[in-house]
Amino acid sequence: MRFLLTCIFLFTSVIGLQAQLTVSGSFNTDTILIGDPIQYTLAIKTTPGINIISISESALDSIISGVQTEMLAQADTTRVPDPVVSDYDITSLGKWKDNDNNNLFDASELSFDTTTAGTELLLENTFELVFWDPGPQGLRHPQLNFQFGDSIYQYPYSGMSQVFVAPPFDLAELESDSITVAGLKPIITEGKNISDYYFVFIIIGALLGMALIWFLISKTRKNATDVVYKEPEVIKPAHVIALDKLENLEKEELWQKGYIKEYQSKLTFAIREYLENRYDIQALESTTDEIARELKKQEFATDDEIALKEILQVADLVKFAKATPDNSVHDRFLHKAVDFVKRTKRTLTHSEEAIEE
Repeated sequence: MRFLLTCIFLFTSVIGLQAQLTVSGSFNTDTILIGDPIQYTLAIKTTPGINIISISESALDSIISGVQTEMLAQADTTRVPDPVVSDYDITSLGKWKDNDNNNLFDASELSFDTTTAGTELLLENTFELVFWDPGPQGLRHPQLNFQFGDSIYQYPYSGMSQVFVAPPFDLAELESDSITVAGLKPIITEGKNISDYYFVFIIIGALLGMALIWFLISKTRKNATDVVYKEPEVIKPAHVIALDKLENLEKEELWQKGYIKEYQSKLTFAIREYLENRYDIQALESTTDEIARELKKQEFATDDEIALKEILQVADLVKFAKATPDNSVHDRFLHKAVDFVKRTKRTLTHSEEAIEE
């Protein structure tokens, strides 16, 4: 009986303790565009005497993408798939720090905006994030450890905050392709034509080629001692090549004439070729995410990464999803591309500066 009463007392104490501490979170808006920053505020309501020891980072490291999780479930209906982590960047931790990378924000790394209301304390910290996946995104309220008196308790994951990420234009306005299968036509028998005598031209060409090779070999042997001077090949800097192509693209006025896909293809080719020449990465054959990962290894600035992702991902939507963005997107992204190249160009040598001039 004494043991039972002790258990009931402890259980009641824990319930009463947790009632004095609640964790919640919210985004500052319920809908944003891909690439736009959004703020997420974590709020902890507590009372004096409760000390926060640490807060888990796992909630911030595993924001769930609703669209990708649903696609995975449709691809494999034999089981319930694990949630798919969204593609996003945390651009600011607010007042918190992440010094030791141990998957926890400990007491020395935590700082809050504190508001007192009667006997309660409201602790808040605001993060800033950028999402690259469209559709609903879910961020769990984090797990935390706290001390009350001489005992240490754990507050579990509690609920989830959601935000909807939309493309930079209305995908509902996309036009669907219609393909009609033509019927079979009768076989047409044609008479002799020049293609029937191609083998004759091939034989004649082979003989002429052999004669030309023999002539060149003979001439090369006679002039083996001659020294041929060739001027060194002039290699333009990566940003000069890119800026020339972007300038010519603006002059062509492709999107104004209705050639939107060709315009976006030339725009992204110029940027990818610049990245390949400037940073020595396989940008022409890589996806946007693969390019971003390679550039992070070279201490690529976050602002430049955000601008690059926005240009390449919107172009992908136009090329592969057959999207039709607003006309202002084309001109704005061209100037973004020019600014991006100028911002990230390599410092030139004296000889390269002469080429640029």
